[in-house]
Amino acid sequence: HERLVWEQDPAVWRETMSINLDGPFELARLTVGGMCKRGFGRLVFTSSTAGEKSERSGSAYSASKHGLIGLARAVAQDAGPFGVTSNAVLPGWVRTAMAERSAKAEAERRAISTEQVWRERAAIYPQNRVLEPREVAQVIAFLCSDAASGVNGEAVTVALGGIW
Repeated sequence: HERLVWEQDPAVWRETMSINLDGPFELARLTVGGMCKRGFGRLVFTSSTAGEKSERSGSAYSASKHGLIGLARAVAQDAGPFGVTSNAVLPGWVRTAMAERSAKAEAERRAISTEQVWRERAAIYPQNRVLEPREVAQVIAFLCSDAASGVNGEAVTVALGGIW
């Protein structure tokens, strides 16, 4: 679905927003009130480094992930006084099924191997590798813990020190 902004299919835009932004909004809307009543809760939205730095030809995805950061911060402001924290994690490239599909599509489009795509993705990080899902999960677990009670309304980048 990668397209330049002016080539973006409005139906793809709406579908991306529905999945990446409307879904998390509905979950927050349905759960935060109960958390506030109990005086405790943790929300962690999964955004992306694309939510901090837009990507070329990825307008719908980047915009939806920017929106998640804004949603996390809005919930932090509204629910923070009731003991609820809300944050977003911004992973870089993670070896997931979705990223594998993306790598395969990119490889086909560029007529290179999927492993070459992964090597290029890894090369943007000082550690010359991509993240494993457990590395992102560990940050999410921390944000859900008592140790993170002072972390609220933050966009936490998990990207192996990558700078782009």
